[in-house]
Order: sequence, then C-alpha cells, then structure tokens
Amino acid sequence: MNIQIQSIHFSPSEALNKQISRKVQKYFGKYPFIKGSKVFLKLQENEPELKQIMEVRLKVPHGELFAKTKDNNFYNALDKNINKLRKQLEKYKQKVYAKP
Repeated sequence: MNIQIQSIHFSPSEALNKQISRKVQKYFGKYPFIKGSKVFLKLQENEPELKQIMEVRLKVPHGELFAKTKDNNFYNALDKNINKLRKQLEKYKQKVYAKP
C-alpha cells in the first residue's frame, strides 16, 4: 500500500514517520481493496491544548474513508484515528461486500 505523509508548518521526526507507516500498514495493509493512504499532520499555534491535528484518508473503491483527531501528541492521535478508521472499514465491508 502506498502511504503518503505530509506535514504542514513543521518537519516530523523520523520516528513519527516510521510509527505512522508501520501502524497504517499493520492495520490496513492486509486489505487488497485499499489502494493507498494519505496522512496529514498539522500544528495549530493559537490553541493552548490539543494543538496537534492528524488527518488520515484511505482510498477505497467508490470513495474514501476519513478520520481527523486533535490531540496533545501525534502518537495518541494516530491510535484514535486507527480506531475510527477500523470502525468505518467494518461498515464499508458490510455495505459493499455483503451477500444479497
């Protein structure tokens, strides 16, 4: 699976990039219908708390799955987004691949 990581207004650490790639590949790489993913990392300077924003998009046939989380660090946001996307993926599979 192709995983693109983009950051806005900062440069993420190599450890963060590896963690993102590893977890996205681990949880979503086993599904052949997922064609790729994009991860956006943003910092909001004017927020005292929850100033780190992570958005994850998974490309699937006929659309995409999306999760966005604000948190005080990107590692927590990654875990929350993966949980959100796993729920969406289960609903997607039931809808698209359910037998009539």
